[in-house]
Amino acid sequence: MRKKSEDKNAQTGKTILLVEDEAVIAMNEAALLEKHGYNVIPVYSGEAALRVVAEQPVDLILMDIDLGPDKMDGTETAHKILSEHEVPVVFLTSHSEREMVERVKGITRYGYVLKSAGEFVLLESITMAFELFEAHQRILESEEKYRTAFYTSPDSINISRMHDGLYVDINGGFTELTGFTREDVIGRTSADIDIWAVPEEREKLVARLQKDGSVDHLESVFRMKDGSLKRGVIAARIITIGEIPHIFSITRSIEEQFRAEEKLKESEERLKAIFEQAADGILIGRNDGVITDANRRIAELSGYSREELIGSNIAELFVPEVLQANPLRYDLVLDGKTVQRERELHTKDDRRLPIVMNTTRIADNCLQAIIRDDSERKKRDMEVQMLLKEQELLYRELNHRVKNNLLMISSLLNLKEAASGEAIDLSDIKQQIEAIHLTHDELYHGKNISDVRIREYAEEILRRIFRSFTRLNVQINSEMEDLYLPPQTALPIGLIINEIAVNAVKYGFSADAPAVFSISFHQDQTKNECVLTLSNTGRPFPQDIDFEHSDTLGLSLIQALARQLGGTIVLQKEPAAHYTIRFPSERANRG
Repeated sequence: MRKKSEDKNAQTGKTILLVEDEAVIAMNEAALLEKHGYNVIPVYSGEAALRVVAEQPVDLILMDIDLGPDKMDGTETAHKILSEHEVPVVFLTSHSEREMVERVKGITRYGYVLKSAGEFVLLESITMAFELFEAHQRILESEEKYRTAFYTSPDSINISRMHDGLYVDINGGFTELTGFTREDVIGRTSADIDIWAVPEEREKLVARLQKDGSVDHLESVFRMKDGSLKRGVIAARIITIGEIPHIFSITRSIEEQFRAEEKLKESEERLKAIFEQAADGILIGRNDGVITDANRRIAELSGYSREELIGSNIAELFVPEVLQANPLRYDLVLDGKTVQRERELHTKDDRRLPIVMNTTRIADNCLQAIIRDDSERKKRDMEVQMLLKEQELLYRELNHRVKNNLLMISSLLNLKEAASGEAIDLSDIKQQIEAIHLTHDELYHGKNISDVRIREYAEEILRRIFRSFTRLNVQINSEMEDLYLPPQTALPIGLIINEIAVNAVKYGFSADAPAVFSISFHQDQTKNECVLTLSNTGRPFPQDIDFEHSDTLGLSLIQALARQLGGTIVLQKEPAAHYTIRFPSERANRG
């Protein structure tokens, strides 16, 4: 039995086509090859070899060069086979002349074997032929992968001669980017098509390649076929073709990225200009309060330069004791809330400047504080408060003087009435004056110098009337909302209440029934109006008196005052007098 070490090619299973015109030699060589594990197909002519190759696959052809007189020789047969099939061919020959060797070299690189060389040389030649063929196949596969990547890449790829830029190949991405086709560029230089907008950039590329052998990133501007310019970034390597250095380069358009960066740059410049020219002071800092940027205005307000502010802590701009009582609420800001506070900025020259500070969170968990000088507003507010206080004092003084004048008039009427005995009854006029006096008294003593609290005002009028005009114990039922009315509204209402209450005392209440006077006042939001109702127990309102066209002073005055309010008044005569007055509610407020 043959040892494995004696036959490393045994049982290869590969198929060899043996082309040999001498039958005995063919049988001997076939037996030798089969002994070493090869499958052998022997044929005796070139024509037979062509038929076999056309009908079935073979892994290698062992070809005799001389296949007999007047027959197709081995070299011609090999030519025809190799024109259609990719298969290694090893020639067999009895000749060692140079001419014969040259004939073989022109056909295949897998070599030839002298028939007299022996078994070892033949087997080693076959083994080497297989190895060379497999290496050649790997090269072809690699080239195919390269071609596929080259021609299908979306990036612009080209190969150009290094010393003059002559294009030897481009892909579809090159045409897509530049508009130049293969016909436009192959065989022409980059200078011919004027593709480098700045020709010195190519010189820079070549210099870097010569120094480092590769360039990973070079930005440049290229001129397209239509004359437009586009920015691109180049990655390049040196490759050798036919012993001549070439540049293999990949170019990717960065035009959109460049435009986006330009827009971003413009936006940043605009924001920077806004930041610097803002009327308010702006501070930007970390979430621990350390300032990282400051604008011109905050430098002006604080007295510190931008350089002094950056790196310091914002807390240093406030008085520590005040800050302890009213701390900076970083927790609220970092939680996404905007915090607005009135504070005092402690300036470099030791002043306390009133400010309004708005603090909010921005990108990267940083904080932004917008600081507005509030000193002018504070000054105006103080001036307004002083004016209002002066106005209030003047208004109260005016009310006081009016009250004194009304009291003087009332005193004169009392003197006149006392001097005339019972001939003249001036009680109605005195009570009307008292109602006017009460209006000014309410304004003088109230917290609000411009409005009258209608409930207290109305109830006080009723209490005074029922104390002065009757000995009956009159019960006042009051259901009044706590509303405020301006004096020009409160005074007519007071006079209406006065007239109706006096009429109740004179003509309404009876001795045989409890004396009850009811008053209600509310705001009807649905109709946008105020409703005042007044009623009394006792006798009904006389049916023979025309309320709307009365010739009595009191009833005419009630009608006139209702019209002055822009409202209406309705009288229900039975079972006792019941008045309903309505007027626009914009005259009322809730204080």
